[in-house]
Amino acid sequence: MNPRLVFRQLVIDLTAALSLLTRFPVTSQEEFQHHRGAWAWPVIGAGLGALAGILAAVSLAMTESPSIAAIVGLASLAVMTGCLHEDGWADSMDGLWGGSNIERRIKIMRDSHIGAYGATALVVILISKFAMISAIVASINPIIVFAVVGALSRAMMLLAIHIFPLARHEGLAATCGKPTREVTLWGGTLAILFSVLMLGWQAAIVIVLMGIVGTLFGFWVKQKIGGHTGDTLGATQQVAELAGLLMLAALH
Repeated sequence: MNPRLVFRQLVIDLTAALSLLTRFPVTSQEEFQHHRGAWAWPVIGAGLGALAGILAAVSLAMTESPSIAAIVGLASLAVMTGCLHEDGWADSMDGLWGGSNIERRIKIMRDSHIGAYGATALVVILISKFAMISAIVASINPIIVFAVVGALSRAMMLLAIHIFPLARHEGLAATCGKPTREVTLWGGTLAILFSVLMLGWQAAIVIVLMGIVGTLFGFWVKQKIGGHTGDTLGATQQVAELAGLLMLAALH
């Protein structure tokens, strides 16, 4: 296999993941195949987390305030991703809780307006993450915290889109396509190895909890609307991230 071609494909896959998951301006002469480059989602998640963690660490060093560090980290992630996953979380909660049947739930989720369920869920999850990060960064480097949960939560998105069916044949999730088993294994393995490198044995507990919570959430979504959409994949990332932060807070 030509090393130049392999490297070129890796760059294309990383660029595709960056264009999908962030607001960074990305240009390429290649047509992105998101299902092929989905292995890079955890890599981008780790990178985004590292950047947010650096800003949080600087804030912590300057102010000695874990609360300010948590706010800076969360705000920087929101800016870099364009609130992509938070929007999916809010839309999902509006539809999954507010609709009386599958058709109605999906219709509500496609509505750009946020409802009471979505607004409440968004406030709750942001406050929860703020509280946990504030408690964690006093004992763990913020860069490690944000990078690890960033990688593992995107790995849960990858796993979800692979093992669960699509709820509809249009929208972001359908456009991405279903990653193969090989792509899913590569992405998951990279996320796990990175987490173990950063956290040591504690990574195992974090990985297990995030995996259980993300999978259970996926089954609940399937029961509600028959499968995943782009919004529920974003919600999966948020739920998994929250579970990871909760376990790190419990361990420290």
